[in-house]
Amino acid sequence: MRKRNVTLLIIFLVFSLIFGLYYWFGIAVQ
Repeated sequence: MRKRNVTLLIIFLVFSLIFGLYYWFGIAVQ
């Protein structure tokens, strides 16, 4: 159970990082 929780947390962090980069690049372009 704990291992699964950590995996979901990592996936969430990676997704947030990618979304943040896209958002930041969007602002940089404008």
